[in-house]
Amino acid sequence: MKRIPITYVFLIRCHYVTQRWPQPLPGALAKNFPHLKIYARARNRGHVFQLMDLGVTHIKRETIDSAINFTEELLVDYGLPPQEVQSLVSKFKSYDLETLAEQFKVHSDENQMIAVSKQAAQQFSETLRADSEASISK
Repeated sequence: MKRIPITYVFLIRCHYVTQRWPQPLPGALAKNFPHLKIYARARNRGHVFQLMDLGVTHIKRETIDSAINFTEELLVDYGLPPQEVQSLVSKFKSYDLETLAEQFKVHSDENQMIAVSKQAAQQFSETLRADSEASISK
């Protein structure tokens, strides 16, 4: 790939017919144009890790937002106060991003991935339990 100065990139959309890894275009762009902001969509956590391994830093996870929005709507419809639901959602988003970062550090080691995932789930469960107890005691 010839190195040329790129000031603006409006949109590069790659649609892969197959799911072969690694995806050559994001990796080649990140390697040859380190100043370039590459925006990519990821199907799942594994795909996020693959894109991060290639040097992509602006990643939009395809299903997480719709799942969170659906859950938020469901909890409000179930009768939880909207403020409480927003607080839960905010905590979950923070937990998820922190967990994703910790998992990325060890994603090539399955045993460490399992350990990090279990620890994060336990910590989040304890946080929710403590919040629940605090709201009950009010």
